Amino acid sequence: MPYRTIRYSRRGHVARVTLNRPAAGNTIDIVMAGELEEACTLIHQDDDIYVVIISGAGDKSFCS
Repeated sequence: MPYRTIRYSRRGHVARVTLNRPAAGNTIDIVMAGELEEACTLIHQDDDIYVVIISGAGDKSFCS
């Protein structure tokens, strides 16, 4: 599924979710909250995912 405010990828048993609004300090708005909920649902339904890495795009903040 294409996302506007996060990046989601899976490699092996590891899922990676990146908050992708660096210009806004990766703040969670209503759109990102919905996309995070969708990604969490996908992760929860996949028994082959053992680890989830959550990070923030950019180099100034993880999430503000």
